[in-house]
Amino acid sequence: MAKMQAAVITQLGQAPKYQQFQMPVAQDNEGIVRVLASSLKQLDRAIVAGTHYSSPSSESLPVVCGTDGVGINDKGEKVYFQTTSSQFGAMAEYAPASMMVNIPEGLDTDMVAALINPAIGAWLPLAWRAKMVRGETVLIMGATGDTGKQALAIAKLLGAKKVIAVGRKRSGLMSLIADEYIDTEQDEALLFAEFQRLAKRGIDIVVDYLWGRPAELLIKALMTKSLKVDEKAGERGIRYVSVGALAGSEIQLASGVFRSSFLTILGSGTGNFPPKELLENIVMQILREAVKGNLKIEYEVASLEDVEILWTQKTAKRLVFQVAS
Repeated sequence: MAKMQAAVITQLGQAPKYQQFQMPVAQDNEGIVRVLASSLKQLDRAIVAGTHYSSPSSESLPVVCGTDGVGINDKGEKVYFQTTSSQFGAMAEYAPASMMVNIPEGLDTDMVAALINPAIGAWLPLAWRAKMVRGETVLIMGATGDTGKQALAIAKLLGAKKVIAVGRKRSGLMSLIADEYIDTEQDEALLFAEFQRLAKRGIDIVVDYLWGRPAELLIKALMTKSLKVDEKAGERGIRYVSVGALAGSEIQLASGVFRSSFLTILGSGTGNFPPKELLENIVMQILREAVKGNLKIEYEVASLEDVEILWTQKTAKRLVFQVAS
């Protein structure tokens, strides 16, 4: 049986090991790509830790980790790809691709590998889940992270009237391009007062990568009786989209929230992705904006051979593993 090098999960809670693994065989509606690069994401870390709902069972191990990357398909074309295989991930010399989108000439391979996942994690909550329309006010909770930064940029690209960045000031909040800034590290009473002020002015969409206590305070602020709801919003009201849980996985949520405000809480994640054709179209839009220079990301590269060493290390920029094959 043919073998390849890959980042292999041998035990949940431990970093993947760079070792030999069997070559993948394409299943229905899949193609095999020769992988060039794959980025390390919070999703990957959560899956390997065993804390994500898509984590493999201990009985199914070993498996290759990684959910997406850039590679060469059987036509010799450079593509962005995703894999949904439960056994073969993207951090390997070869991977089964359930989705492939051709990459325009001129875009750097490693940049694309770093950009697409956080850009999807920003585009979907806005366009697919919240059904954003032009002229709306968007608040990004957790704006200093990679995906939060993409959400700020994409909200503007989709026609937001106003974009509000919420996050930790010491993590570079004030360097972001936004119309207003809210520091989550300030006194809790002051933070709540800031949220109330924003709620009274009018918020159409919240994209939340934090959850936890900041979410509790903002949702409470959105219960304000004098909350402004634009009549033009119709049935949309305020859409609160939960994407991540960097500040805590649980909140206390009073039932009165939904009776005292025009608020809908939604989730955005792998469990509610759009149909394949629509997702491919979104990736193509992201790539077009990247070609124009409207979407960028900071990243650093390393060899996949060092995956076990680098897995738990914090880096200032998104880490992209280059695959030698």
